[in-house]
Amino acid sequence: MSFISQFFNASMVSVKLIGQIDEFKGTWSLLGNTVTDHYLKLQRESTIETIGSSMRLAGISIDNGKINTLLTQTHPILTNLSHSKNPKMSSEKVISADEESNTLELTKQTHLPDPEKTQNKPPNSLLKDSFWPAPQSSQSDFNPASLAPINKGFFSSEENEALGYFEALELAWDLSKQKFLTLEHVLSLHQTLMSHSPKDQWHSGKYKISANGWKLQANPDLPKYFETASTADTPNRMVNLMDWLRAELGHERTHPLIICAVFMMTFLEIHPFQDGNGRMARILVKLLLWRGGYPHTKYSSLDHILESEKFDFYRALEQTLTTLQRDLPDWEAWLQYFLSAVLKDSQGFNQKLKSERKNFSPLPQLAVCILELARTQGKVTLRDALKETDGNRNTLKLHFKTLVAKGMLIKEGLGAGVWYHLS
Repeated sequence: MSFISQFFNASMVSVKLIGQIDEFKGTWSLLGNTVTDHYLKLQRESTIETIGSSMRLAGISIDNGKINTLLTQTHPILTNLSHSKNPKMSSEKVISADEESNTLELTKQTHLPDPEKTQNKPPNSLLKDSFWPAPQSSQSDFNPASLAPINKGFFSSEENEALGYFEALELAWDLSKQKFLTLEHVLSLHQTLMSHSPKDQWHSGKYKISANGWKLQANPDLPKYFETASTADTPNRMVNLMDWLRAELGHERTHPLIICAVFMMTFLEIHPFQDGNGRMARILVKLLLWRGGYPHTKYSSLDHILESEKFDFYRALEQTLTTLQRDLPDWEAWLQYFLSAVLKDSQGFNQKLKSERKNFSPLPQLAVCILELARTQGKVTLRDALKETDGNRNTLKLHFKTLVAKGMLIKEGLGAGVWYHLS
């Protein structure tokens, strides 16, 4: 597709922004190899921020506190995984019979790996493939009854749409593992996004059937209306977009961040669905960022940046959207804004990491072994450490004491019955 050619002359500003983002990406790669409760806390917070910000950008009024309460009610597994009695359960997602049926049906629709086949994968593989990997700690007060599904009929329309968004993010993470993103995957994502909203069932996972001009709010007092792709042109436009994406992902000549920016803008220009296009564009960008080697964005919220700069976001969209039909579109306006937003998102996440520096400070090898035993076994004792390492008893006792003081281990029991688990 011709629109990509404009980027081969990207300004030095954009090149510098890409370099700064990738500098943080390199730093993250040294830190992000071990799943901890700390990361899961950040992920939960960023997921709530992402859902709330993206929905508010779409004009759906819902606050983050309400989303947090909603997820606690509907997905208690997210808050109870750390309380599993059986460490082997920690890499499996507990689902109800209805949810299992829906998961299998969705697997068939999107050509995702068969859940049955993942049973033989090693534990580390399961952790990496899961959107919500198990926190690597264990306590004894886990209550399976808390996982019972609740009646979702009591939820408001906004809450139902938030539930769909949450499940679409989970599906997007699975799809980011696929070699290519297909048109069928995009349609399934939209179907999942709308799956809990009764008013949207008629167009869920289907292309628009009527014109859906887009109101651009760069100036809230004087909004502009942008004419999106016609219903007749939409199927072919989407085929062309996905063909372009497949080619770009295949030859790996274009930087992943540029692919994200171009894809998002072009998807929004087409506006292929009757509703949910903005939310879909932002979910797809997260998918492409994850696939492009930016998994740290699972723990941050680009959508929060876009919401906090709402009018700058719309202004950049407008600058490029209104020039796409010209011989020389102004792609640089959008590219610079998009890259700046991704950089701010990375910098904000970096600040969160710095505030928890103790979790990433270098540890002696014996201390690392103790933590690994606690992670794999669910709990660890001094006897375990003596058996599995060559450490001296007094040295190991000191390491246990230090890890407890750092807040990385929690001590349980008394006397000879003392044991430890990850905090």
